[in-house]
Amino acid sequence: DAYKTRIELAKKLNDSRGEALGSWNLGDVLIKQNKCDEGIEFLNKYVEYEKSMGDSAWEQDSKTVRRLEEHCRTQKSEI
Repeated sequence: DAYKTRIELAKKLNDSRGEALGSWNLGDVLIKQNKCDEGIEFLNKYVEYEKSMGDSAWEQDSKTVRRLEEHCRTQKSEI
């Protein structure tokens, strides 16, 4: 809930960087809780922010998100 609060506060303050960082952190937590679909959505928000700012790290982070998506799909198919 702390990350959701951070994201909401950042939105109110028009702090796109804070919103993006909160999204990445929340996405990470959700992935660890096996809430993959929701987690990936938040991780992608961060990647989109990086890309929009011209940050070259977006490419590596995008690859990380794709690997996590694949890992989640593999887990779902094993159930």
